[in-house]
Amino acid sequence: MTLNQLVDKLEEMRAAGKRQQQDVTLMMHLFGIIFANEIARHGGSTIAAEYTKKTGERIGNGAQINDGRKLAQYVAVLPGELAR
Repeated sequence: MTLNQLVDKLEEMRAAGKRQQQDVTLMMHLFGIIFANEIARHGGSTIAAEYTKKTGERIGNGAQINDGRKLAQYVAVLPGELAR
């Protein structure tokens, strides 16, 4: 997955969280869990910086994304579960 695709997916997940009045931090952690391998390749801080460039919305230095990435080693997300 390219950096731009990751940024688009993060934007989509954060927007969904806001629409459903969910904790946006939780959505960033979930993003980190789902895309852990891709995030490791690009880096959470790079993704956060690109997200800010694209949307104008500052989301920090990528620590929450990296926290989710670290949680991925303890969590299994099954493909069917993502559709719920």
